[in-house]
Amino acid sequence: MPRRRAPPRLYLDPARRDWVIRDGASFIRTGFGEHDRERAEKRLAEYLGAKWEPERGPDPLIADVLNIYAREHLAHAATARNSSYSLTYLLRWWGTRHTSAVTPANCRAYAAAATSMATARKDLELLKAALRHYTRSTGIVLQTAVVLPRKAAPRTRWLTRSEAARLLWAARRLPHLSRFIRLALARARALACCSDSVGTRSISVVVYSTADHTANPRARRSAHRPSSSAAKSSATFAAGGSSTAQNGSSITTASQSNSSRIAGRP
Repeated sequence: MPRRRAPPRLYLDPARRDWVIRDGASFIRTGFGEHDRERAEKRLAEYLGAKWEPERGPDPLIADVLNIYAREHLAHAATARNSSYSLTYLLRWWGTRHTSAVTPANCRAYAAAATSMATARKDLELLKAALRHYTRSTGIVLQTAVVLPRKAAPRTRWLTRSEAARLLWAARRLPHLSRFIRLALARARALACCSDSVGTRSISVVVYSTADHTANPRARRSAHRPSSSAAKSSATFAAGGSSTAQNGSSITTASQSNSSRIAGRP
């Protein structure tokens, strides 16, 4: 009867007095001496992790399924970083379970234990994708039933005039941030005009005029200081509406708002 092969292990080289990893007939040097046993053990753990192959069968561990999906798919996807958070949550709850435990009852229990239904839905979508990938890569059909929570209702909240004014007031001493907020509001107005779901609800936004910006740096800095004589224009952003303004200035489209802000950029 042939002798059973021993697993990879640490071996102290008697000639060099340093630790090596002995794997059958192979000797892999760790680079650590006799007194660095702890660091050598960490190197051995890394070696074992690199050699480990997940179990492939009709009822594998969910941790193995997620590991295969992460190595074969997520490693080449642009969303790998964001998906890593979902993988962490899934491993905490499902890691020690087998795929036969993926039932509607357990999916609902996972959703109830999650921080929000939106997070639970995102995590379970990734679990479902990992199970599909396992079936495609191995040809083994898994007996699972993933039930996703309902999608959250879309938001029906818009900025009010006072909220937008406070937002601009808070960014008054940061010209680049103030300019970004104005461009974002103008862009939101342009999108609202193209959408039928917004209705006729309007958003009134106070926008400080930048037409008085000059090449003088002191004048450019004073243009962002709120005062009683500051030129203000009131733009109404609404679906299908028009933009009217005071003091003879108006913002008609997002592109005009863009050009006017860029022209006044210091």
